[in-house]
Amino acid sequence: MVLNRGISFGISTIYLATAVRDNGGGIVVGTEIVHDKVVQARKNITEAGLETYVDIREGDALETLKTFNQTVDLVLIDGWTHLALDVLKIINPLIRIGGIVVSDNVNTFKDGLKSYVEFLQNPANGYRTSTLNFKGGTEFSVKVAFIWLRLRTIL
Repeated sequence: MVLNRGISFGISTIYLATAVRDNGGGIVVGTEIVHDKVVQARKNITEAGLETYVDIREGDALETLKTFNQTVDLVLIDGWTHLALDVLKIINPLIRIGGIVVSDNVNTFKDGLKSYVEFLQNPANGYRTSTLNFKGGTEFSVKVAFIWLRLRTIL
């Protein structure tokens, strides 16, 4: 299960859905609040022949993800920086151990994403993370086992 927060016109969703399809199946759940973007994203995804691999939830992610209850393997956080931490906290319990969180533009929007990046970089929250030197900065985070974190703090 892949969660794409902020699908815009569906370009990253198409890449993610292609990967899901090519790796044996699954679903990409995307959220988008802007209706016109949802319409264009659905069109683009359908033209790519990937609609069976995508579930678009139109509306505010803080609402559309409240009923989300599937295990998440990969999360892409992109857009609406002021909501990034709130969205992560909603889905955090569903991200499996070994699950990956990729966050776009953490250097471009350093102030807006400060608390979000600090959350990921705090080992007590269950992630090992690194800021990759891609254009705009990309935070690459892996959820680690709680027991490992506990042992690390004890030792």
